[in-house]
Amino acid sequence: MFRGLSGTELTAAIVLSVAPGTVGAGIFCFWTGSLLWALPVLVLNAFITVLLAGTVLRHLKRNRPPNCYLQRVARHFGRSANIIWREGSWRVER
Repeated sequence: MFRGLSGTELTAAIVLSVAPGTVGAGIFCFWTGSLLWALPVLVLNAFITVLLAGTVLRHLKRNRPPNCYLQRVARHFGRSANIIWREGSWRVER
């Protein structure tokens, strides 16, 4: 767990940061005229993405059962999620 992200979520956040990071690194390298800035910009973008994703997912997962937000995403894309649908607040014992 890192900032509320599991290993899978952390990997997904880093992988999803590659495309925007590559575009940002290309623009920054073109602006500075040096390819030496590509790796630092990619690493910085991955770091910022992990921080933001951790903050957002921590709020989404608060006081809800495990994988609740993943089931919401599955329903949003029209896939049937085999879950118990319940309206109201969740209570998680810790």
